[in-house]
Amino acid sequence: MRFLEDMDDGDEVVLPGADRSVLSVGTVGPVSLTNDTARRTVAISGTIDRAAFQYPALLQDPRTLFKVERPAAG
Repeated sequence: MRFLEDMDDGDEVVLPGADRSVLSVGTVGPVSLTNDTARRTVAISGTIDRAAFQYPALLQDPRTLFKVERPAAG
């Protein structure tokens, strides 16, 4: 529910994939409602290495949605 209610269109997100050392980067799209189902798209725009984060261990937070500081481009 937080992914639908606590985020705004255009917010940036990172998502884990099969290779946990690389995260997908994308932006959140609008919420769509269909037959009692709420969905929100994410447009993937690239990847970022998990090791690029100053504290990669923060990415193990058990919450499904949480904020971390994005690493500087490099």
